Amino acid sequence: GEGGMDVVDEKEEKRKQAKRIRRARARLRLFAYFAGQLVVPDWMVDIPHDLADKWYIFARPEGKRCLIIAMGGNAVARHKNGRFFESFSAGGLPKGVTVLDCVIDESGTCPADETGGRHVFWIQDVLIWNNQLLADTPTDCRYFNLKSRFDEMSDTISRVSPTHRHAFKLIPYMHATHANALRLYYDTHTTHAH
Repeated sequence: GEGGMDVVDEKEEKRKQAKRIRRARARLRLFAYFAGQLVVPDWMVDIPHDLADKWYIFARPEGKRCLIIAMGGNAVARHKNGRFFESFSAGGLPKGVTVLDCVIDESGTCPADETGGRHVFWIQDVLIWNNQLLADTPTDCRYFNLKSRFDEMSDTISRVSPTHRHAFKLIPYMHATHANALRLYYDTHTTHAH
């Protein structure tokens, strides 16, 4: 009778609990995967002999690191720990899978006529562009590819439009010369050297 129902309910509750645990573990693996995609900068202890020729520097804007995963005109932004924080339309980005390492400027320091008062995603690096894996290619090739693609579509993605509510801006890389380092350090724009 009624005792049998309790056993069934108990088994069903254990099955549901196991399913919730599996889902939570899958989400944690997903967060860890995305968190592992961002490059973590290291302090340079020794100056390499080829610093000015083979190394690049850039001024990292104030803001939080995030990963943008776009496909088919839609994008998802994830915090650096891999957790989801926003989805939005990204009509200016390619239709294929595109993964960008960005810094989100939430300060509102960009002129409203440029961004419509919304967030700006500063593109720091590209991992995948339109289904083409670039994460393992040399930095200069990745940046050249990104800059070329960005120049082709900057009118579309650097401003807010009906197809996307966020602006994307490209952070310029420079060779790591003494003069460029000083220029970045003393630059008075909204970016700061890190």
